[in-house]
Amino acid sequence: MAHVRSAPKTPMASDSSFLRLPVEIRLQIYQQLVPDPSMNMFLYHEYTRLPPDSFFRLDKEPCCPAILRVCRQIYYEAISLFYAVLPFDIEITGPSIEFLGKKYGGLGEPKILPSTFRHVRRLMVFNRLYWYGGNLRDWQQYACPTVLFDALASGSNSLCDVSFTSIHFMGPEVMYTKLLEAYLEGPRLFDTVVKYNFDPWRQLRGVQLRFSYVLPFNTRKNLRYIVDRSGHSKDVVFTTAEKMKRKMIKSLEELKTIVSQPRSMITDEEDDLSGK
Repeated sequence: MAHVRSAPKTPMASDSSFLRLPVEIRLQIYQQLVPDPSMNMFLYHEYTRLPPDSFFRLDKEPCCPAILRVCRQIYYEAISLFYAVLPFDIEITGPSIEFLGKKYGGLGEPKILPSTFRHVRRLMVFNRLYWYGGNLRDWQQYACPTVLFDALASGSNSLCDVSFTSIHFMGPEVMYTKLLEAYLEGPRLFDTVVKYNFDPWRQLRGVQLRFSYVLPFNTRKNLRYIVDRSGHSKDVVFTTAEKMKRKMIKSLEELKTIVSQPRSMITDEEDDLSGK
């Protein structure tokens, strides 16, 4: 019969000199084991946009400090500290949210972010907004940010720093043309869609919010495509794109003001968002 190695026993506090230390001392020790906080925390996946040198390990495997695997008590003591110190990224693409290399919210994907998300204090957001055209009801069934709304509602007390590193509408380029045409017909739907995308974040309080690279279209190449396909002049296309950009920035400025309010402030707007 083949030899079967028994599973290691979880050490008890009475058996471990480390676990007999005051918890304050243990937390100071955990602090020294946190990976370099100047680096973002990512898991490698096939379609990542990051260069290989962005990862902790050369083999592109997750960097999980071994101390987290010692026993449950140490795990639960240390895990919130690790998530609180390191900056984390999420990538939002329409209905789908990617967190640590796994997608949530899309078709066939989990509809709840992992419980450890509630420990994250510093978050960087790469946001691709979907545009399907038509009326808002048709659009919402494809791009409803329910997963993000629920995650922020249940775990937003830890977040203190949110940075939108990139916000733009997602292609293909034919959709950019439809988006421009819809805006020229009347900007109301565009305004509603932008607000709808940012609504989940309006639950936050006591958060410093920053944003950069805010564009309706990703590149100037997209604008040239619209000029070639839409029948509108270059001046009309570029002027309209600038108006759309200003509206997006205005929404973010309003959001920045809302989330910077103290956590103790409860507003009627929050009640409206929660359905009360």
